Amino acid sequence: MTTGSRTATSFKDDGLKDGDEVNIHHTDPLKVDTDGDGLADYEEVITHETNPVKADTDGDGLSDGEEVKVHNTNPSKSDSDSDLWSDPTDPAPINPLIPNAIIIVIAVTVLLAAYLQRRRKIQFHH
Repeated sequence: MTTGSRTATSFKDDGLKDGDEVNIHHTDPLKVDTDGDGLADYEEVITHETNPVKADTDGDGLSDGEEVKVHNTNPSKSDSDSDLWSDPTDPAPINPLIPNAIIIVIAVTVLLAAYLQRRRKIQFHH
C-alpha cells in the first residue's frame, strides 16, 4: 500500500523495511545514507555487506563510499589486495604486485650500491 511516497514497509522506498532499519541494521529509516559515507544504507546492507552506521567499516581512513566509488577497493578490508599495505598508503591498492615490486627494486638498488661501494674499497686497497 502506498500513501504518497511512503509504502507500508519503507518510509523512503529504499529497499529496506523500516522495521529492519530500526531493529536489525540500526539505521535511520528517514535517511538514505545514515552514516553519510556516500553509500546508501541499502547498498551497504545488501550489496557491499558493510556497516551502514560506520562511515569507514574497515577503519583504514577511507570512507566506504570512497573505497567503492573512487578507489575500487573493498570497504570491508583495510588491505584490499592483501599485500601488507593498507589501502590509503598502497600505490596500487587492487594490485598486490606493484608495491612489493617497488620494495624489491629499492632493496636491489641498495644492495647493488653497497656491493659496488665495497668493491671500490677492495680495489683501492690493492
